[in-house]
Amino acid sequence: GSVGEKFRAAVGFLAGFCVVAVPWAALNIARFGDLHSMTHTNIAFAMFDETDSWLQWEKYEQQYPTLISLIVAHPIELTMHLARNLLHFPTEIVLKVCHVAGAVAILGLTGALRNPSREKIALLLNSLTMVAVTSLTWLESRFFVWALPAIFLFGAYSLLVCQPKTLSTYIPSGWARAVPVRSALIALSIAIAVLFCFLKVPKDFASYNIDDEKKAGLFLRENTPADAAVMYSSPNLAWYADRRYLPMYLLGVVQPSDLASEVAKTDADVFVFAQRHSTWTHPQLEFLLNPQDSLVPPSWRLLYRTDGDYPVAAYWVSNRTTKQDPTDGALTGRYQRVP
Repeated sequence: GSVGEKFRAAVGFLAGFCVVAVPWAALNIARFGDLHSMTHTNIAFAMFDETDSWLQWEKYEQQYPTLISLIVAHPIELTMHLARNLLHFPTEIVLKVCHVAGAVAILGLTGALRNPSREKIALLLNSLTMVAVTSLTWLESRFFVWALPAIFLFGAYSLLVCQPKTLSTYIPSGWARAVPVRSALIALSIAIAVLFCFLKVPKDFASYNIDDEKKAGLFLRENTPADAAVMYSSPNLAWYADRRYLPMYLLGVVQPSDLASEVAKTDADVFVFAQRHSTWTHPQLEFLLNPQDSLVPPSWRLLYRTDGDYPVAAYWVSNRTTKQDPTDGALTGRYQRVP
């Protein structure tokens, strides 16, 4: 096109970029006083951490205050980490997450490469650049949601352009002209997508919306002293319990053998461990979900426990005695029930 057309296209692209980028940049400046946030710490965490505890975040944040400092300190490790993730991206994200749509998109990508155009190459290069940047952290589906439009576009290209209308393209016979290929594949793709939604989406919705914290919180609200303090890895449960909240990160990277003594140094009356949040910060304490585990401090009394996809265990850990103390003999049966 002419210079004017190219200029208008560039301005349009820049305007779209600003619409997307400026709000996030403004938020980073408001929160961190800089254009970038500390999210590059995710990269260091993904590369080096073996504890699986987010309590290590602060350590990596101090070691690598900027992305440049991480790149300069570990260029080879970073390159190898990126190469491994890129190698597994097609199977871990495109196929495992997108299933049939991912497989069809790969076919569409190969078809686009056989018949390249400026638009196809631009879409491919932009997508690959974003994949490379995002793959610096983990291959988790939530990080690659932005890639779904590109995957669907290549999938649609595969179905609408790369596939023949009838089977006669492959079998030069009269009857083959009556066997549709393109429309059959489109119908099959839609049917699989609809079936997946009916079978998988309700299950996922039910699993991720289990009111495990709410139920535990309401139980503690009814069965603990009003001035009790709850130690947990998220304030959600304490809000439902209407009790004072103490964050678990106060314990640091506590070892099971030191758990009781470290908790005793705080004001906690109730200690809660739940699959939903606690394993992100203190995976070494997961044994608490099994009250019969020998590592559970003998002085702790079980108040509440549920099983399922997101189990919760709550213990009375305080030494104080009040009329409402759950460890008081007359109330032991009530407060130690296991729903």
